[in-house]
Amino acid sequence: MRHFLTLKTPRAIKSQRSQDFGSQDFGSQRPCRWLLLGLLILGCGNPPVETPVASPDGDMRDWAPESAKYIVHLFPKRLFATPAFRTVVDPLFPPAGRQAFADRTGVYLEEIEEALFASLDEGRFLIIVRTVDAPAVVRAAAMRMNTLEVEADEPFVRRVGFLGTERRELVALGPSLLVVGAGAGVEIATLLEALAHGRRPPSALASDDGRRLLESADAAPLTVFLPKPLDLPRDTGIGLVLAQERAASVVVTPTTDTADLKVTVIGELPPGGDTNLRRFFEALGQSELGTLLGINQTLQSLDLTVNQDQTTIRAQWPVAPLSRGLRVLLVDDIDALLREPVFAE
Repeated sequence: MRHFLTLKTPRAIKSQRSQDFGSQDFGSQRPCRWLLLGLLILGCGNPPVETPVASPDGDMRDWAPESAKYIVHLFPKRLFATPAFRTVVDPLFPPAGRQAFADRTGVYLEEIEEALFASLDEGRFLIIVRTVDAPAVVRAAAMRMNTLEVEADEPFVRRVGFLGTERRELVALGPSLLVVGAGAGVEIATLLEALAHGRRPPSALASDDGRRLLESADAAPLTVFLPKPLDLPRDTGIGLVLAQERAASVVVTPTTDTADLKVTVIGELPPGGDTNLRRFFEALGQSELGTLLGINQTLQSLDLTVNQDQTTIRAQWPVAPLSRGLRVLLVDDIDALLREPVFAE
C-alpha cells in the first residue's frame, strides 16, 4: 500500500502552492482558477443593448474545442440554488464579498445560466457563457482593459485587449451567448465560422467515447470531462490500473448536505482492476488529505461497477468536511485572486 498511493500533506500542498503562485504563470499552473476568474468577469447587470446577431442554439458541450485537455460544464444559477453548493462556496467566497464585487464590477455569478470552460495547452483557455446581455458584458470588459487592440461591433460585438497583464478576446455571438478566450484565437475563429454556416464545430466530445460521456452526464449541474487519456505514470499503482483508460468524466450533483458523485472511466481494466481501484479510494480516504476533505466519509457509500470497458464509480460526499478542508487549502488562493489587477477598481 505504501507504493500504491503517495499523497502530500495539506502543509506541503499549501507550501508548494505558494511557491507555484509566486514563480509560475498564474493561468498555466492553475487552469481551474481561470474558470472562477472567467465567471467573475463574465457577469451581467448592465443596461440592455440590442444586437442584430441571433444567439445560436444547441448543446454548448458540442462547442468544446477539439484541442481541449479537460472541460468543465456547469449551470451556476442551478448550483447556487442548492444548499450543498452554497455550503462549499460561501466560506470561500462569502455572499457579502460576492455582492461587493458585483457592485464594483457588475458581475453576478448567481445569475449565469450556463457556462463551459475548456482548458487548452500551455495555459490557454476558452470560456462560453449564457448570460443576460452578452454585448454589454463585452463592452464593459473593454472599459476595464488598459490596452484595447481590437474593437468591432459587426458582425459580432468583439473586443481584444489586455486586462491587467493578460490578453483576452471577448465575443458576443448574440444577445445571450458570450465567448472569452486566452490565446484561443484559432479556436474562437473555428467556432465562429462553424456557427455562422450552421455547422457543428469540431468538438473534443464528438468521438464515440465522448458521446458516451455525454450520455452518462446527461444534464447534470456540474460535469468535468477528460476527453483524452490521462497517461498516468506507469510506475504507480493507479497508473497501472488505468493504463488503458481513454476518456473519463466526473458528474457532481449537489443536494442538501451531500454532493452525489458519479465517475465514469472508459477503457478496459486489467484483471483485478476493480479491486485495486477500490483499494486506491480506501487509501485516499485514510490519508491525511482524505481525512481533511472528508473523502473517508464517502467510503461507506462507494459503489463500483464494471461493464466491459466502462467503469462507473458512485459515492455521496458530505459537504461539511469538504467545505472545511477546501477553506484550509484554498482560501489563501481566493484572496490572492481577488487582488489580481483584472479586478482592480
